[in-house]
Order: sequence, then C-alpha cells, then structure tokens
Amino acid sequence: MAVAVAAVGQLELHDVASARALIVQGLTERWGSYVPGFNPDLEDFPNAYKDALVLVAKHGTEVVGTGVLQPVSPNAANILRMSVARAFQRQGVGSLILHHLLYAARERKLHRIDLETTASWTSAVEFYKRHNFRPTHQCNGDHYFTFDLSETP
Repeated sequence: MAVAVAAVGQLELHDVASARALIVQGLTERWGSYVPGFNPDLEDFPNAYKDALVLVAKHGTEVVGTGVLQPVSPNAANILRMSVARAFQRQGVGSLILHHLLYAARERKLHRIDLETTASWTSAVEFYKRHNFRPTHQCNGDHYFTFDLSETP
C-alpha cells in the first residue's frame, strides 16, 4: 500500500476537515469519547497552527496521518497531533511523518524537538523511544520526550 506524504505550511482548505476528523477519531478511539473543551487547538483548527508546519500522509486523496511541528523558540519546536488512521497503523505511516518533521526541523536549523504523550498510551511511548526520543520526565500522567538535533546527522 503506497502512502505519499505532502508537506504544507498551512493545511490546504480541502484537507482541513479530513485532517481534523482524523485527529478527533484517534482521540475518540483512545479515550472512548472526544471532549472539545480539552482540545481548544482542534476547535480552532487549523488557525491554532498557522505558524506551524503541518504534514499530512495521504493514500490517494485520503488523509491517513497527521503531524505538526510547532515552533516554540528560534531553536526549538514541539511535535503535536501525531495521528494515524487505524487501518494504516503499524505500516510505517507514523514513522514517515515523524522523519519528515525531523527533516523539516533540521532544515530550519532547530536544535531541539520536544513532545509529550500520555504515559498510559504505551504504544506511543514506545514509538517515540524507538525513534530515539529521550524521556525527560513524567508529570500528571504524561511522558515528556526530547530529541537533540545536534546529536544526529
């Protein structure tokens, strides 16, 4: 199954609804429901990410994965909203998106990437560890990770 990734600064209008729906679906599958108040960025999607790089993975014209690189300083960014459609999980889509986000961070001369995920979401925790993200700490049920771009080619 071929999956093509297109990088965009801002989501194109025709992908906004599909990308948001994919993220909401992933949250619903994980938590059993979606609570808008807990996700204000999704209620203002994509405006909440207008200064970010948003990547989508597509199978044909279908959005099957998302990832956001959100600058937080001239040298650092956060990775947010990594999501892959259930039917495309464990097929390398998440890894492909993550590699493109890291490539974009290097192109922007960033030094560090940070992210967080829920500690009980063990598949996500293991995913980031497999991709050489270093755990920094845990707080309020979340795992925090960092990736030092200066340590990798």
